[in-house]
Amino acid sequence: MTKTKQFGNAAVPRPRIAAAVLSGKKVTEIAQDESISRSQASRDVNAAETKQLICELVEKQHVRMEAMFDRVLKVTEEAFEAQAYSKDGMAIGADHYARLQAAKVFLAICTAGRPTPKSSDIPKPYVPMWSDFKALYEKNNPDAARR
Repeated sequence: MTKTKQFGNAAVPRPRIAAAVLSGKKVTEIAQDESISRSQASRDVNAAETKQLICELVEKQHVRMEAMFDRVLKVTEEAFEAQAYSKDGMAIGADHYARLQAAKVFLAICTAGRPTPKSSDIPKPYVPMWSDFKALYEKNNPDAARR
């Protein structure tokens, strides 16, 4: 029996929510498609039951996903060597757009599943003040401090 959750007069089954997440839909799109509020859709997407269902669905396809991952890496690697061609078929040099797209895909693969750092986690650069420069000058020039 499939678990469902009541939303007003309608029942939205978890597998439908999980399928929407796996297809790349945003929470807002899921809310619109299922005629539920965005906050309810967010709770459903982030519910432990939904995450467990997604894990089970992904686990069943583990071997296929591993093979696809290898192909994605190969295609991405080949894109770094992409060449641009003129209308008459002459190679005119590097295809920078394809190479930049490959870099974007590679970075997405490298950061997949990792949380985005919060701004408080990123160290702020030190900005020296005038008093810092003055103290450093006086430290290195003892005669200047006496004036």
